[in-house]
Amino acid sequence: MSRPFILRRVKQDVLKELPDKIESVQYSDLTKQQKELYLGYLDKIKNETADALSEGLQKNRMKILAGLTRLRQLCCHPSLFIEGYDGESGKMNQLLDMVDSARENGHRILIFSQFASMLKIMKKEFEEEGRDVFI
Repeated sequence: MSRPFILRRVKQDVLKELPDKIESVQYSDLTKQQKELYLGYLDKIKNETADALSEGLQKNRMKILAGLTRLRQLCCHPSLFIEGYDGESGKMNQLLDMVDSARENGHRILIFSQFASMLKIMKKEFEEEGRDVFI
C-alpha cells in the first residue's frame, strides 16, 4: 500500500558526475591504559553474563546488550563511559592523524559516530588544537 508513496533515489540517478564512493577499513590499537580498562570490564561482563544466562536469556537480554555497548564505548574513548578519564584513546589518536593528513592534502572531512557524546569529545579535541569544526 505504501509503495507508491516511497521515493528512493540513488546517487547515479540524481547526479551522474559524482565519483564512486571510496571506503577503506582502518584498524585501531587500544592504548595500554585503554586496553587494561577494556580487559577488566570484559571480565566483569563475562561473569555478569554467565549469571544472567543462568536466570534466562530473555529476562536479561538488555543487561547483556548494555554490557556490549559499554565495551564498544571503551574502544571509542573511555571517557564515554568513565567519568574523569584523562588518558588517551587509540581511535582518537588515529582520527587526529587521519584528519591532519587529509587537511594537508586539501580535503574536507565528514565524520560520523554512533555515539553523539563521542562527537562532543571530538569537537573538544579539535577546538583545543585550533581546528575549525562545524557540528
